[in-house]
Amino acid sequence: MGNAQSHNLTPQQDALLTDIASAICKRELAAPAVMFLESMRPLNFVASQLMHGLGPMVSLFIEPKSWDMFAEALEHRETLGVLLDKIEAGGEAPSPS
Repeated sequence: MGNAQSHNLTPQQDALLTDIASAICKRELAAPAVMFLESMRPLNFVASQLMHGLGPMVSLFIEPKSWDMFAEALEHRETLGVLLDKIEAGGEAPSPS
């Protein structure tokens, strides 16, 4: 679909999305994840703000840097589309073209 820069994502955020997509595909949860993410697409900004609010509690279980990076990425409307593309591609990083 394009590179990370065309989607206002940093290379670190793009790599994080690739890791998330790989984890989803590795657990064979691509279909439910796609359905959930498509239904949440209109609320991605609200979800990012909720993630910022839950950050202190979640940091007990998840690396805070990754959590914050994903929350910041969700502030951009196109982030879920990029994540969905990566999941549909099987969680692999797209080859440079």
